[in-house]
Formats: sequence, structure tokens, C-alpha cells
Amino acid sequence: MTIFIIFYLICLFSYFFTRDMGLRIRCINKYLLAMMYLSLAFFFLFQNGGLGSRKDLLVGGLSLCFLGDVFLVFDFLRGGDFFFAGNLCFIFYELGILVRHKEALIWLIVPFLIAVSASLCFFLLTKKLFIKKKKENMLYPMAMYLCAILLDGLLGLLLMIFVKDGSCLRMGMGTFLFMISDLILFFKMLVYDDIWLDRANSLTYFIGILLVVLSMR
Repeated sequence: MTIFIIFYLICLFSYFFTRDMGLRIRCINKYLLAMMYLSLAFFFLFQNGGLGSRKDLLVGGLSLCFLGDVFLVFDFLRGGDFFFAGNLCFIFYELGILVRHKEALIWLIVPFLIAVSASLCFFLLTKKLFIKKKKENMLYPMAMYLCAILLDGLLGLLLMIFVKDGSCLRMGMGTFLFMISDLILFFKMLVYDDIWLDRANSLTYFIGILLVVLSMR
């Protein structure tokens, strides 16, 4: 496992530099990382008895994220659709754990309120900007995606706080980093574009998704 993680991190840091070497090389590196985390997820799944457990939902979400990685390079909206569906799988998985912990139940409303409020504000504040850039078709999907990623990450935060378990801690950290990576992407797209934001986005996403996979161990 140590060798796998080291190789994964080497591929990740090399991805920082291949992003500027053309689409073909960039795709090879990105798809290698995606195949690595998905292969590890299936390895853990069958190591723990195969299909028929709660972990199926995680593997489904990771498979959808893999498809998101594949399509995002060529079709931003289609890739976003897959990531949105993957986040829904993670959300249901996290809710399935949190509802069994009484101390967490009272806090469940907070992530929902924050996610819905933030996505509504995003929609109202950026509507004119999207119309001006003639990208109205992206406004609704991005507002919905923002709601999903915030809910996913904030539920992950509740996992870290209320569930005293190493697997749930890794899951919570993973989805929280996933949320951070997409918030960086939103900032990069709408406010300020910089190569270091690209690298921060990739770092938090691929580390976050690896932690989600490792939560299956």
C-alpha cells in the first residue's frame, strides 16, 4: 500500500507539470491517476467480500467521478454531470452513517441550510455575469453542483467531528478536500485564473478522492 501511495503521489505531482505539455500528455497523466484510485476502490471492495454492502455506494460514486475525470477534459458540462452524481452517492453514504449517531442528528440541518443558501446566493449574484458571457446554460448546473459539493463536504466535516472511527475520519477528510478543490475551481473560473490555483485544485481533489478510497480499507 505504501508503494501504491508513493507512486500515486509521484503521478500527481508530475501532473502539475504535464498540464502545460499539451492535451494528450495531460490526459494520459490524469487518466492514470483516475484509473489508480478506481482500481484500488474495486480491490478493497472485493477484498472485503464483494458486492452487497454499504461500500457499493462508495464504489458507485467513485466510478462516476472516474467518468467525470474522463469527460471533463473534453466536455465540461458532461463531466460535471458525472461528478454531481458521484457527490450524490457520497452524500447518501455519509447520511447513512450520521443518522445512526444521535449527537450528529441535530446538526444535520446545518449543512443543508448552508448548501442551499450558498447556491441560491451564487445563482442570484452571478446571473448577470453568466448572461454577459453568454453562458446561461452553465448557471443552473453550476448552482446545483455548488449545492451538492457543499453538502458533501460539510457532511464530511460532521463525520470527522462526531464519528470516532478511522474509516469515517478518512471519508470525512476526503469529501471535505473534494469540496475545497471545487471551491477553488469556482474561484478560478469566476474571479481569478492562475496556474497555482490549477495545482491547488488538482492537489486537493486527487488527495481527497484517494482518502475516500482509503476509507474502504
